[in-house]
Amino acid sequence: MDRNSFTFDSKKLPYVVVWGLLFFVAIEIAIRLLWSPSVIGERLYGSFLPNYNYGYDFGSQLVTSRENKLVFYRTQYCGIREQYLEINKREKECRIFVFGNAATRGSKDNNFPAFLEDLINSSVPEKICTVTNFSAFGYGSTRLLLMLEKVIPHRPDLMILDIDGRDEYTDELYHDCRDRLYTGLNKLLFMSRSIVILKKIYADKIGNNSSGPGNNPTVSDFEEAVKNNDNRKKWNHVIDGNISEMVEIAVRHKIPVLIMGSAQKNRNNRYENKWMASINQVKKKYSLEDDVFYFDTAETISDDLSIKDKGLLFEHGASCFTRQGHKVIAKGLAEYILIHIFKP
Repeated sequence: MDRNSFTFDSKKLPYVVVWGLLFFVAIEIAIRLLWSPSVIGERLYGSFLPNYNYGYDFGSQLVTSRENKLVFYRTQYCGIREQYLEINKREKECRIFVFGNAATRGSKDNNFPAFLEDLINSSVPEKICTVTNFSAFGYGSTRLLLMLEKVIPHRPDLMILDIDGRDEYTDELYHDCRDRLYTGLNKLLFMSRSIVILKKIYADKIGNNSSGPGNNPTVSDFEEAVKNNDNRKKWNHVIDGNISEMVEIAVRHKIPVLIMGSAQKNRNNRYENKWMASINQVKKKYSLEDDVFYFDTAETISDDLSIKDKGLLFEHGASCFTRQGHKVIAKGLAEYILIHIFKP
């Protein structure tokens, strides 16, 4: 018999299995202890979250601390812009938290929350106003509610809700995707953080690190879903329920809420289509409650006399604002807030 031939001693199999399991458990414990934003950094952690939550369970993500600052950072499932707040709220500081979708998020130097901060600080120099923009790509009212619950302990003085209904579709889509992913054997396998992280790193290395559903929705998918009247009625009901919960949370924490009406480029002078008008009716009813306010975005656009061609205020399918549009909204918001909410 050839001395170089290999024979496996089956008696050693139990030891191999045991040592393999111990090795896996050791890796799992190490990852659970060390895979956190405070240890590996917000960017790496945010790029490879140890779960497939699709924004439906923020857990330990979204906010961490660095020196004397709170750091709100972007993750693969929550596309907010990285922002900072003092851990200890300053005596004259006034915090405004804004919740919305991609239209509210805007670009780095082109979003109405940033312009709003500048306007309030210039109008009320005795205050230090910080506007934190928690608006994220594709976020509808359900995931915005979960985000609000995560960040409200950081003591805002006002919450602005900019929910327009278009991303209820993506909320629904990603929720279904998460539920499908955590079925059968996957549910057991994805309890392991090491398996999830290694799978994501491998997918990233081969150029397939998509954080979206297996079959990503197309523009035509979205347009077809939005045209469906049954979907619109369903989403209006979802928005109503989620705004109700947001207002209830704010009232419990004694925080005023400003609900923004939806608006888009339209041929009529109201700058809202039929569906947006129905969503705005849902929102308006909450302004009857104490410390809950309604800001009519469409009316603000219509009444602004600085720009004759209101089409210049919109871009991207008439639903997002240009830089001029963001400035018009910020100006209207600042005036409303200083008159009705932050009274002298």
